[in-house]
Amino acid sequence: MQKLGEAGYVLTSREFAFLAALTGAENIYGIEDDTYALSQEALKQEWDKVKGQLEHKKYIEVEIDNSITVDEDLYALIVHCCQPAMFIKCERKGIGNKRISRNFYITREIAVELDEDHLMKRKYALTPLTTPDKVKDNLFECYQNIDGYEIADTTIKMPYKTFQEILALIEDSGQDDVVQRLIAAGCDNEKAMDLYQALETKDNYMFTSVLQFLPHSDVQMSSFSLFGGEKYLWQSNFIESEEEDVCFHIRDNTSVLEEVDALVAEINKIYRRW
Repeated sequence: MQKLGEAGYVLTSREFAFLAALTGAENIYGIEDDTYALSQEALKQEWDKVKGQLEHKKYIEVEIDNSITVDEDLYALIVHCCQPAMFIKCERKGIGNKRISRNFYITREIAVELDEDHLMKRKYALTPLTTPDKVKDNLFECYQNIDGYEIADTTIKMPYKTFQEILALIEDSGQDDVVQRLIAAGCDNEKAMDLYQALETKDNYMFTSVLQFLPHSDVQMSSFSLFGGEKYLWQSNFIESEEEDVCFHIRDNTSVLEEVDALVAEINKIYRRW
């Protein structure tokens, strides 16, 4: 593979989706692709619009016969995004309750980051990460706002159905009912109030999901969510079915970053050249 520089590209989610389609990709990770819902006529109109945008940015060239040539480096990055060995999505709450994401695509040759703009809706920066340290640094940036929480040996378990009922009560401003349910699940009053505040405001919310595509094997998926309360940082892990209990643990900055360190170690195993 050619050596890619560190220059990035600015793309909308639609531009990313259409470029992925040009590579023949069957799956797109990291963005919401709603083009499948468009009629044939609407899809053609949208493609003409996106094609003009990409041509204006000089990311593609449209020939007289209407054939398309994509910028060589950009094409290579999109291919890697569509065929990762590992995909990591870090999502958090941004301005005006907007959820913003940073997506990492790991292949044996390179890592690529798709970083959502904090202000502009559905606009992303697509950038190659050319060193292992750069991947590590950018991943750790996602968790820079989890300092200052206290640690405690607390685990709360509840049926999935109960957790969904609690979320519904939070939406209906049912603070007292939520706190009582959390106490029944194993919290003392202080921690129940803290977890309620963390779930209700989501001011310091982070969701991390990892897909690992192993040869001759099913996709391995893991995820965890972090909710920052006034005093404690609560972590909830991925459940595979509604039959499993939802568990919350209290974590601190050190324990979370140790988990990210372990993820970085798995990433380094993938890179053929590192």
